[in-house]
Amino acid sequence: MNETSNAITASFARRADIAWRLTMALYALLLLSLLADHALLRTAFRAPVWLIQTAPLLLVLPGLLRRHYRSGIWLCFMVLFHFLVAVDNVVISGKPLFYSAMAALIIVLFITSMLFARWQART
Repeated sequence: MNETSNAITASFARRADIAWRLTMALYALLLLSLLADHALLRTAFRAPVWLIQTAPLLLVLPGLLRRHYRSGIWLCFMVLFHFLVAVDNVVISGKPLFYSAMAALIIVLFITSMLFARWQART
């Protein structure tokens, strides 16, 4: 019985590691896409708006780097706001391709972060 539970725990640890790596890569891509959105696509770079969008995301970074599953849960909640903004910008802005890609990025980030949190909590 103990050998089986060790194998299951190792399986969850392996899955959590893969999900964590994907979450961190997608997290970095989201931050870069927010920067590109404000620096390149908008008519003017508004630092306060950019800071309001990115500062909450940076709050969970220390916990994510330490692989705390609760930081993954918080990231899931935070990216929902960015998903709503991206979908709104698909319809309103003149750049639907960029914002559609951003919405897809956020969906995948949400899923990988959720899986990371679930699997990390079981290890």
